[in-house]
Amino acid sequence: MKELSTGVDDSPGTIVHLKEAFRRQGLARPMRLRRYDAGDVLTYDITGVAPARAARVRLAVEKFVGGGFAGQVYRARLVELAAPHGELPGLEVGREYAVKIFLPASSFARRFRNALYAVGFQAPFQIQVNPAAARAGALWQMLIRRGAALRFGTEGAVKAIYATFVDRQLGSCGEISEWIVGRLWRFEVNDRLWPAGGGSWAARETTSARRSTCPRRNSWPASWPCCTRWAPRNSPASTNGGR
Repeated sequence: MKELSTGVDDSPGTIVHLKEAFRRQGLARPMRLRRYDAGDVLTYDITGVAPARAARVRLAVEKFVGGGFAGQVYRARLVELAAPHGELPGLEVGREYAVKIFLPASSFARRFRNALYAVGFQAPFQIQVNPAAARAGALWQMLIRRGAALRFGTEGAVKAIYATFVDRQLGSCGEISEWIVGRLWRFEVNDRLWPAGGGSWAARETTSARRSTCPRRNSWPASWPCCTRWAPRNSPASTNGGR
């Protein structure tokens, strides 16, 4: 079992045992949850994004991915789908999906976000409390995917959202979207944000020609600057690059 430095056991088996012990008490006051854990099974009445068909799903939580001020995200597997009004494109039993609930798991993040919206808009965070707002955000995502298809040749450049729902245990709207395997974006400085020579086309041509003579050019990604341009003077790179 996993032991925290405080001596508290937070392993999934212990969490499930404590939840079952709470339910067996038959208390009138329901259990207050902040987030779900691996092994929990979630049942939702969902509405597809397009077409807007109603269905019922059961999702097995595999991992709590994280969250921020906008909500919390899980990796979950679809174990059951009941769609009496017709199939929902993108939803298949056995596949992994990203489940996002628009309620921060952190009490501080939730209070800070709600305070900002209370001051700025005199209203709560809409996509948490208003199912129409959550659906509008999903439809907007579909519009962005259409634009990505025109610009990049495929809608796959933007993540797909398949359905929205209301989580009545946590008290928030949520969405089921495509699960994408990858890594977090690295916040890297773009050294070539502006081309050399004040941005003229002639400078661009000169830079391209200079990079083509770089001895390491073929082994570097196309977005990287030429080694001769950034190498210290009198270094091997600067003396052999045709500068």
